[in-house]
Amino acid sequence: MTTVIAKDASITSLQVSIRALVVSNKQMTLAVFRQLPIARAIKDDGNLEDVAFWGRVLYPIKDEGDEWVIAEYAGILYRCPMPRLPKRPFREDERSSLERKLLISRNTLEGAHEYGESYVAKHAADVLEMERELAFMREDYDRWKNIEMPNTRTSIEKLSALLQLFVAV
Repeated sequence: MTTVIAKDASITSLQVSIRALVVSNKQMTLAVFRQLPIARAIKDDGNLEDVAFWGRVLYPIKDEGDEWVIAEYAGILYRCPMPRLPKRPFREDERSSLERKLLISRNTLEGAHEYGESYVAKHAADVLEMERELAFMREDYDRWKNIEMPNTRTSIEKLSALLQLFVAV
């Protein structure tokens, strides 16, 4: 544990800089942002699209994405969903193990009615959780399958390094 001596500490003012998206001398609102046409930031070959990237915007839009890249092409602004790498690589042994556990749990659930409702409910919840986890693993696999090209990883790293832009509420 570190001890901080009060006479060695102080409070100072720091300057913060926020980069905002401005349209016609007015800060862009979320309503306008949502109306921007959607485009892709990365081509099928994994390279960046031939556009001017302005920055990133963190704003969740249900069923569309949480992070966006603002791009300009032919004088028009677009919002591109920020591509992401999976959080962990797909592992075949993990998936196989979970599939075996799921099969056993489903079989257990079929004969569980004689043990009462609480027993059935617990095993049904276990089956649902395993099915969800297996779906996530399959999504991870699909994403990894599509981003094995090193230039895709490089493109995602470049987009991640763009400055964050603020959009008004």
